[in-house]
Amino acid sequence: MYYFKTNGNRTKDGQYTYVYNSFDQITSIKNNAGTVIASYTYDDEGRRTSKTVGGKKTNYHYDQGINVLFETDSAGNITADYVYDPDGLPVMMSKGGQNYYYTYNSLKEITGLTNASGTVVASYTYDAWGNILSQSGIMATENPIRYKGYRYDEETGLYYLIARYYQPTEGVFLTTDPEGGDTDDPKTQNGYAYANNNPVMMTDPDGNYAWAVINAGFAAYDGYKAYKAGKASGKQGWALAGSVSWETGSSFVKVGHLKKAGKLIGAINKNSKLSKATNHGYHIFDNKTGKVVKVGISAQKLNKNGSSPRANRQANKWNGKEVGRYSPVVVHKKIRGRSRALQWERASVNRLHKTGQLDLSAGKHKRPMP
Repeated sequence: MYYFKTNGNRTKDGQYTYVYNSFDQITSIKNNAGTVIASYTYDDEGRRTSKTVGGKKTNYHYDQGINVLFETDSAGNITADYVYDPDGLPVMMSKGGQNYYYTYNSLKEITGLTNASGTVVASYTYDAWGNILSQSGIMATENPIRYKGYRYDEETGLYYLIARYYQPTEGVFLTTDPEGGDTDDPKTQNGYAYANNNPVMMTDPDGNYAWAVINAGFAAYDGYKAYKAGKASGKQGWALAGSVSWETGSSFVKVGHLKKAGKLIGAINKNSKLSKATNHGYHIFDNKTGKVVKVGISAQKLNKNGSSPRANRQANKWNGKEVGRYSPVVVHKKIRGRSRALQWERASVNRLHKTGQLDLSAGKHKRPMP
């Protein structure tokens, strides 16, 4: 028996009870005995910032998008860090003083990890929906990234896809699509469906949009070789993330933009600098001081009343402590492409800071800094 809230969030399913905050984010999961087996926290951009399981807390630190750059424990010690390719898929994980490299199959599913000597230390097989059919190796459970580059929670069997949690046993999300479906595409109208019910050819890196996986001759991927290629170019540290690339052409393409099979015309998702998706820019004002405390951009669709879903979430969270203090305002409704949106965001921050209208002391605005 399944139970749902009126907003569509699953609350019980016979195995777990799901507890949500006011932003429809899962904050804890309980077993049938009522014991909390996992709890989570999130930042103002909706990204999971911590997970606590069995008293052990893991903190997640992101790049400007949805990729975790490194993890820390409760004492602030770095426990793992990651390098990604330009498409946002992981190339390397460093953990316990060792480097491990991801391998993929032709569907861009993570098939395993190798160490610096080329020895396989983790291997995985999946069904089409991402259920793990087999796993082996000393790092098999230590590696948190599985299937199509998603974070896998061993304690629940769920994948964390930023906006939502995905249950592979049923091939559905636990909550409805925050973006809503496209009126001209019936496949997107089922708010719970994963990858438009086509998991072989589609992927959904952030839980908002299904993207087609374009192979274009892609056969298999060796993270070690790709990492070494980037290293040879002289890149260091996180700079490697921008230089590592697939050995053959491949990309994620927004389904509505496909013209013919195999044509590489898209980007990984709307957070990619290469994305041509329309963004909007917003300011959040402190009604007490009259100053702007947050400048932001988002590729989410505006609400019917013209407001920003992301800005509303942020302001509502802050207003929980002081009702009505913060007001979100969309100041630029259509910015073509993520790159231009980032430029607008930085220019807006610099202008407001120069004129004394941006209050950084409030601690609400994190990036970019003037």
